[in-house]
Amino acid sequence: MLTRLFKCRNVGLWQIPLEPGGARRRWWGRRGFSLVEMTITLVIMGVIAGVAVPRFTESDRRYRVDAAVRRMIDDVKLMRQLARAQGVQQVMTVSRAGYVIPTLSSKDQGKAARYTVRWIDAPYEVDVAALVATNNQIKVNSSGDVLSTAEVTLQRGSYARIIKFRNDGTITVTSTSAVATVKVTAAPDDVTAVVEIDR
Repeated sequence: MLTRLFKCRNVGLWQIPLEPGGARRRWWGRRGFSLVEMTITLVIMGVIAGVAVPRFTESDRRYRVDAAVRRMIDDVKLMRQLARAQGVQQVMTVSRAGYVIPTLSSKDQGKAARYTVRWIDAPYEVDVAALVATNNQIKVNSSGDVLSTAEVTLQRGSYARIIKFRNDGTITVTSTSAVATVKVTAAPDDVTAVVEIDR
């Protein structure tokens, strides 16, 4: 029926109808994009990338610094547990590159190696902006009490966290931008911690 209304051109299995004037009718649409459509698409993608890249960068900074802070706090808790269990004083030697706990063996490097965490390497890749500690050490006595007062500032880019270790067993984590203060309090006779977040 269509072949009677329009002139058709037979191409293999398909018959391509032609307009009454002989012009080809396109049933499958256009084959490409115009320059205006491509430009608009690139502008939209540029705006999205302009918003997403800085947010991703800031998120990455926060993640790395917060991961390093959590690792150090968890290792001090581990030192307290071991000091109570073994009845032996534990010592963490802190430097700008990271810290070492000589009485522990490294899980990653085998039992003969000392337990070492390097902040300057992956996955943390953070800088130590400030380090205040007696002999660069954090000591835990045999009953699990933190003996030394120390303050460590970890930073990546513009984001920084300050970890303060006190003699009473309090570990305080503060943000230098004063966005949030996280206080981790661990009682000397208890390994669990109470976390308070003030904004």
